[in-house]
Amino acid sequence: MPLAITVEFPDDALAVLRLDRASFAEAFKQAAVCKWYEMGRASQSRAAELLGVSRARLMEVLAAHGVAAIQTSPEELSDEVASE
Repeated sequence: MPLAITVEFPDDALAVLRLDRASFAEAFKQAAVCKWYEMGRASQSRAAELLGVSRARLMEVLAAHGVAAIQTSPEELSDEVASE
């Protein structure tokens, strides 16, 4: 059973963002999942699953939110290069 969460916003929030209720809910969900991915709390596979999209579509959503698709720190990259 899907989890439903109620979040209250001022009445004018939809007008300011020029979104209808369904679009606002989807944008809110995308923003949350993108942030969790950025923080390392969700993998690409899990983030795509949470949004109900393919991993290819997830890449588009991440880009639209300014989140890098590859979440590798400079230290991790350096370690990876050094191990080869």
